[in-house]
Amino acid sequence: MIKALVILLLATVVFGTGGYFAYVLFVRPDLMLQRDKVHQASLPAATPTPDASLPVYDKAVALQKDGKLTEAQQVLETFLTEYPASSKVVEATELLGRVNAEQFFTPGPGPNKIGYTVQRGDAIAKIERRLRTSADLIMLTNRLSDPTRLQVGQHLWVPQADFVVKIKRPEQVVVLFNHGHFFRQYQPLSWQAPKTKLSSPTAKVTEKVAWKEGARVSFGSQDYNGSLRWIVVSQPGFTLFSDSKDPAIKVERPNGGIGLRPEDADQISALVNRNTPVIID
Repeated sequence: MIKALVILLLATVVFGTGGYFAYVLFVRPDLMLQRDKVHQASLPAATPTPDASLPVYDKAVALQKDGKLTEAQQVLETFLTEYPASSKVVEATELLGRVNAEQFFTPGPGPNKIGYTVQRGDAIAKIERRLRTSADLIMLTNRLSDPTRLQVGQHLWVPQADFVVKIKRPEQVVVLFNHGHFFRQYQPLSWQAPKTKLSSPTAKVTEKVAWKEGARVSFGSQDYNGSLRWIVVSQPGFTLFSDSKDPAIKVERPNGGIGLRPEDADQISALVNRNTPVIID
């Protein structure tokens, strides 16, 4: 400060008023900058605000690992409602989908499940019609590998499904809702769906097809297990189909459509039926 005053005094004596303006333009700003730096250094370091959503997400992960699916489901639904801007939204959505599917396909009692005891003369197709469900769903939920090997007295659990498929073109994802609630989101391997504006956003499932080695196979045949699935949609170009990045797997591709991992296509094929609504964004 003393040095600056000496400079100002000398400048005023030597250069008059011009020296004062030189001080104002060059010397004083530098002094103010140094003063501000000293002041900022004396302030305590700012503490980042903790993310209140992380403990909630971690709790859901722990519950899922412990097999407490209903509790994990409730925590995740609360998380997504209360923390829509959390950095863990994507992970929470994926985890909720896995929890929903795991709970849905567990062979045991649960929400919206009914029990059925196999009677003499029963076959999967007969039970399918009686319970108004899909044969694939009965097989998948009860871990059955052969539809012809039912035993009298065998107890089956069948979830009551009411699914809607939503194809979200902007995000390029497929989302399933059951009884109006989010069930699971699927990330496609390939996307060849039309981009043009549709006359109507509503469509429906018209057919489910199984392919193996380039030929169509029927449910109950030896080739049905391990087959690749199509879920044909009434709106052209939006068929959901089993896709693969493995060149050794022969994939039958429709003329336009959405390619899914084989396990995802299998799951969707089990969950939907003919006339299941499809909404296209």
